[in-house]
Amino acid sequence: DAHNPQGPVVIFSGGAECWFDDRLIWEKLDEAKSRNPMMVLATTAQDKGCDAMAAAWAASRKVTLITFRLSAKLGKRAGFVRNEQMVGLRPVEALVCEGSGLQSHLARLVREKRIPARFVRLSDQEWEAQ
Repeated sequence: DAHNPQGPVVIFSGGAECWFDDRLIWEKLDEAKSRNPMMVLATTAQDKGCDAMAAAWAASRKVTLITFRLSAKLGKRAGFVRNEQMVGLRPVEALVCEGSGLQSHLARLVREKRIPARFVRLSDQEWEAQ
């Protein structure tokens, strides 16, 4: 249940465009799981890019996945509200991959709340993975 996850929450967000290195994403998620063995993964529910890679990782590792979809009724604020909802879960860790202003906003929220975080840049990808 998204409102009452059973286990330590790790929030994850990343761009949908330009991400191709699933090995990098899986490695970062494996590292998070080693620090939080009973983790619950919360993502921004995009169907491509980083979130799709994270969902595949969660299925492979049998990790509970919570998805936060955009609410159309919120208009342009939807992504920012979603970020606030995810941070409201009181996560034990955040993994934020470079993307749009929404990822920058989430990174700022995470820093303000002093949530341990890992940030992944597009340039961290291995071109051989493409």
